[in-house]
Amino acid sequence: MPERQIADEKILRRDYERLRIGHELARAVGSELDLDRLLPKILDKAFELVGADRGVILLRDKTGTLVPQYVKTRSGKSDPNIVLSKTVMAEVENNKAAVLSSDATMDARFSGAHSIIMQGIRSTMTLPLLHAGDLLGIMHLDSLFTSNAFTEKDLQVCTGMAAQAAISIQNARLATRIEHEAQTRAQISRLIRRASSSRSFAASSRSKRAAGLAKSRCCSPIFADSPRCRTVAPRKRSSTP
Repeated sequence: MPERQIADEKILRRDYERLRIGHELARAVGSELDLDRLLPKILDKAFELVGADRGVILLRDKTGTLVPQYVKTRSGKSDPNIVLSKTVMAEVENNKAAVLSSDATMDARFSGAHSIIMQGIRSTMTLPLLHAGDLLGIMHLDSLFTSNAFTEKDLQVCTGMAAQAAISIQNARLATRIEHEAQTRAQISRLIRRASSSRSFAASSRSKRAAGLAKSRCCSPIFADSPRCRTVAPRKRSSTP
């Protein structure tokens, strides 16, 4: 909608705030290559953008399983018991598209998720973290007390945020991999130098022993009582009478 058609100043301010936070996110995570520092920054900006009470980022491990990596709550308290709908997670994973629910208590996708209803979750937003078409993970946000806490516009902005987050996550993983490979190469190089040094030392020792043995053979004294050096006196001819 063009700016001139928006009469509500509050809407304009909120849209500006979304853009500002999105820009700040790009600046905050663009150069961050440490995954442990990156994930908190992503959820911090997501909480600034929307009225979420809880959030979690899950990343795929080497087996492809989605594993929770970082959890955030608005209260600041750790909440390891965040329950996610398997139906919604499967939908996001399979379709690689975000899912928005304005009221989980009335959403058929949560009908079998009694634990979610018991926790009082009202609004949820679950977004894929995609990089070059590959699903790196999922970011989930929810509100415990407010229905319609997330709007379609929130979903659009958070989808862009998730795309930026996925790029940063991939860069952080590549940086970690390069660092590990460099450490491995350095360790192999040290082992090769150590082995080469050991071989050189062994060869030098053998050469010295061989040289010492040869010198011993050439310069060893010959004693008079040695069988090799026994003087053979000429035999005198016996005189015949």
